[in-house]
Amino acid sequence: MLKFLINKKISPDTCEGRSYYGSLASVIGIVTNILLAGVKIFLGIITGSISIVADAINNAMDSISSVLSLVGFKLSSKPADKDHPFGHERYEYITGFVLAFIIVSVGIELGRSSINTLLSNTAINVNEITLIILGATILLKLALSSIYKYLGTLISSDSLHACAIDSRNDVISTLGVLFSAGLFIFTGLNIDGYVGIAISLFVLITGINMVKQTIDPLLGTIPDENFVNKIKDYLLSQPNTEGVHDFIVHNYGPNRKFASVHLEMNADINAIEAHDIIDNIEHEVMTKFGVHIVVHHDPIVINETTIALKERISNILLDIDQSLHLHDFRLVEFSDFDRLLFDIEYPFDCKISADEITQKLHEALEGERKYQLMIQFDRI
Repeated sequence: MLKFLINKKISPDTCEGRSYYGSLASVIGIVTNILLAGVKIFLGIITGSISIVADAINNAMDSISSVLSLVGFKLSSKPADKDHPFGHERYEYITGFVLAFIIVSVGIELGRSSINTLLSNTAINVNEITLIILGATILLKLALSSIYKYLGTLISSDSLHACAIDSRNDVISTLGVLFSAGLFIFTGLNIDGYVGIAISLFVLITGINMVKQTIDPLLGTIPDENFVNKIKDYLLSQPNTEGVHDFIVHNYGPNRKFASVHLEMNADINAIEAHDIIDNIEHEVMTKFGVHIVVHHDPIVINETTIALKERISNILLDIDQSLHLHDFRLVEFSDFDRLLFDIEYPFDCKISADEITQKLHEALEGERKYQLMIQFDRI
């Protein structure tokens, strides 16, 4: 059925394609979850089962999730304007953030209702038809999970992949309801309230996880390491390139990435040649990786003295801590001392203070020649 709904003329790699396939997934989710919620609410009312009602509300929340996803995809597809020069793709994160808080609230309310049912020892009225209907809803939910996963992979959407996982997890909660109903039919043991509490906890945990997943990209997180390494490998393969550092990626949405990087280049090449290389790099990074990048040119003097000093200080840093690395190394020679200017990559989890590192470097470099150290510590 999905093949008939997909317009193969629309590429999933474009902003239009992302909006189209994301909206398609959302519409399918809305229709399916409304159907499931309606069936389960009716079934829960006639059987008096709080666990079935809780499962129905869980499906109703999924339909609201799909509505918000649809709104998010529509808003995020708006082109950049003068007030939002980086586009609107973060709307996809914002709608997910709003939904997460709604889910947390529903989880709390479901828990309260389930505890009240458990305390009042409310009777339920389920039969074999109940089991058949619940089994059918499980199959429908599995099919929806597969659709989310397929379309999410097609457009590389974390939001749709999260919906696929959520749908798969919903199957687990419905299986719990199915087990509860079957246990009552065949043994007379009523664990309906306990299952309702379990589902409420499941909904609550899902909401809390969604809060974290949606708030992280809004606050800003480190980019994918493999993605960064691919771009670094490309940069280092370019003519006269000696090193890469201070690589920063800003994410303004799933398909809106901006980056800046310092590129160490042989100081012997002239400014025009360096400018041409950088222009080509900025164009190719956008074409190959979809990243708007700004490259800063760091000219590096390459001679035996500079290379030897750089290697010596690199080894000293590794002796201090294996996570310390230097870059942008320059040597300025005076008659009575040498000035060494460089940056040190300084990880957040490094236990040694910057002052201690500087002191250890001074001690290790003591000798016939006097060195003045000018160090910039870059947090990574």
